[in-house]
Amino acid sequence: MKLDEVFSEWDPIDEAELEAIEASYHLCKSEPATSSLKRSKASPETDLTPPDGRRRLPNWGMRTPQSSSSGESSYSIVNRRACSEVRCSDFSTATPSSSWNSRYWNIAPPSCCRGDLRPRFPAIKFEGRIVYSRTLAEVVKATEEILGIIESKREESSRISLGFDMEWKPVFTRGAAQRKTAVIQICMGIDVCHVLHIHHSGVPPVLQSLLEDDRSVKVGVCIGGDAAKLLRDYNVSTKDLEDLSQLANRKLGKIPRSWSLASLLEALTSMQLDKPNKVRLGNWEADELSSEQLLYAATDAYVSWHLYEVLMRIPDANNSEIVGD
Repeated sequence: MKLDEVFSEWDPIDEAELEAIEASYHLCKSEPATSSLKRSKASPETDLTPPDGRRRLPNWGMRTPQSSSSGESSYSIVNRRACSEVRCSDFSTATPSSSWNSRYWNIAPPSCCRGDLRPRFPAIKFEGRIVYSRTLAEVVKATEEILGIIESKREESSRISLGFDMEWKPVFTRGAAQRKTAVIQICMGIDVCHVLHIHHSGVPPVLQSLLEDDRSVKVGVCIGGDAAKLLRDYNVSTKDLEDLSQLANRKLGKIPRSWSLASLLEALTSMQLDKPNKVRLGNWEADELSSEQLLYAATDAYVSWHLYEVLMRIPDANNSEIVGD
C-alpha cells in the first residue's frame, strides 16, 4: 500500500478538534499545552502535516516503546491488535516521506508480521496422566499396564492404535555418530501416556513383545524411520506401523505432501504443536527427565494417536478430489 493510499483511508479531523486533543495529551504529559500548538511546520522533527496537507493526530502511538515494570512495551497491546487490522504488506511498502514526520514510521511491524505469516492457533498439550518409567522394574510394570489396557479394548475393537514416538540426545559435532534411542513414548487415549526412559532400563522382553505385536497399530509421522532406528539400536523389529503423513495423503487428496506432525495437526484441528528447541534438543539421556521433557514427549505421542483417530473417520478421497497445500 502506498503512502498516499494510507492517508486517503483516514477520515479528516477538524482543526479545532485536533488542537484540543493535542492540548489534552500534552497537558497529561505535564507539558505546556501551547508548546505543541506553536511548533513550526518547517521543522522535520515536529511537522505533523502529511503529504495531502491535512493535519493528523500526534504520534504518541508511534514513539519508541518504553518498557514497563512487567517487561511489556507500552504499545505491545496495540501491536497485537494490529495483527488482525493491518496487512503486513503495509509495513513492508510504507516509507518515510522527506516532507513529513518520519517518526510516524519509526516502528517495527507486529511480531506476527515478521516473516511468518501463518495464523497462530491455540497450543495443544496432553492433559491426562503421564506415567514416567525409568528403572527396569518400572518399565516392565508400565508395559504390563499397556498390555492390560489393550486386552480390555479388544472386546470393543479388533484394531488398537498406539501413538508412538521416540527421543534421543542430539549431537552437534559434524560426522559424529547418532546417539541411541533414549526415550519411547506410547499413548492410546486421552487419559494416560507412558514415557519409558529406556536409556536407563534398556528394552525388556515384555516391551519388545509389545512393539513386535502386530495386533496393535503403532502410529506416527515418519514412524518407519523410528522403527529402523530402534532396530539398529536395540534389535527390536517394531511391527504394524501406520505413517500419518501417508495416511493423510490418502484421506485428503491425490497430491502428495510430506506432512509434519505440527502441520497435520493445524490442518485437521486448527491447533498448534509447540516444539521449543530447548526441550526438543535437550538432554534425553539425563538422569531424570524434567517436567517439560515429560510433557513434550507425552504430547507428541498423544497428538499422533489423536490424529490417527481423526483421519480414520475420514473416507478416502476420490481420485478427482484435490486438496492443495
